[in-house]
Amino acid sequence: MQTLIRTTCQKHAGLLTSTITTIIALKLIALAPPLLLGKIVDALHTDNHADLNILLLLTAGYTLAGCLQAIINPLQIFFLSKLVQQVTMNASIDWIAKLMRKEFLQFSSWRIGQFIKSVERGITAHEQLLTFFVTTGLPLCLEFLIVGGAFYYMGGAKVFLAMTGLGIVYLFVTHRIIRWRRKHIDAVNEQEDEVSALLYNTLSSGKCIKLEGAEFCATERLNRAFNNYAKAAVTVASSGGFLTGAKVLFVSLSTGGLLGWGVFDQLSGERGISVGQLVAIFSIAGSFLLNITALSEGYRVLDQFLADQRHLQQLLALPDFDDDSRRAEKTSGEQSKLVLAPCVITDGGSVRLRIEKALFSHKASPSPSRAPAARVNRPFWKRWSV
Repeated sequence: MQTLIRTTCQKHAGLLTSTITTIIALKLIALAPPLLLGKIVDALHTDNHADLNILLLLTAGYTLAGCLQAIINPLQIFFLSKLVQQVTMNASIDWIAKLMRKEFLQFSSWRIGQFIKSVERGITAHEQLLTFFVTTGLPLCLEFLIVGGAFYYMGGAKVFLAMTGLGIVYLFVTHRIIRWRRKHIDAVNEQEDEVSALLYNTLSSGKCIKLEGAEFCATERLNRAFNNYAKAAVTVASSGGFLTGAKVLFVSLSTGGLLGWGVFDQLSGERGISVGQLVAIFSIAGSFLLNITALSEGYRVLDQFLADQRHLQQLLALPDFDDDSRRAEKTSGEQSKLVLAPCVITDGGSVRLRIEKALFSHKASPSPSRAPAARVNRPFWKRWSV
């Protein structure tokens, strides 16, 4: 994965810069609507009503921010999809070229359906990992600073720190749950490979199966594979429910704590924030909480595809047929001897070849002045009797 990110930064620097720029612009523009809405609420709740032109200006700014998001969002999706697909396409071409250079033995032992599914999931895994890195990993660090600055500006620094601490606890719990369910992910991947392999083998032998009238016997193993896959998928979905529960609990506790802080502040004799600022903080905090849960969801998907990524890397690490070690010179100075024992070869009851005495082939020790050479004691044909 580090090689893939390094290649993206080196060969697609312009496209990567455009993608990150549009993502940052969307993050910054997303702060404008809550802040403008807070200003409008404060203007409407003051004793001396604000000028109508100011309210119209704030409303126009709120609408303009939404229009800018609508314009930049398609550009961001276009740049992101083009970047991910370009990198994945180049990497896929390179991976397939490497796989085609593997040993003949690997192609004879691989089941084609399982092999196709493994390579497909491995390529999808790299695509998901790159998307997570560009859309979630880097922007969240910047958004943390931006949202923290907004909370500090409106007097909610302590609340932001409390939400951040609760978010760290939530991410830690999510990490433990994801590690616990990793064996369930591996099990469902194995069953999916088994289904793909059996399905390909069964359908490719469909003519022979129909001629033999063996439809029931031929599909028996495939039906068992479907059953095992269904059980593994139910286990994965059930364990994923704990992640959903942790997400709902985190959002509920954070939102309830933020709302309680705002209510106590408004009921106190000395208000620290206005009603409009409370509305803005609540909106920004909601967006921040969604991004933290998106980070958790991205990490879940990331861990789910890491097994596929590792399996593809294992396939790519297999030795090549034209490996350099095949052309390595033997430097051993020890003598070697090849012995062909006496034997008789017959065909149709008649003797075709008879070797009466053992045949020896010696390899002499290499001398320092010349290259190693093979030496045979006697010509083979002098020992043969036909």
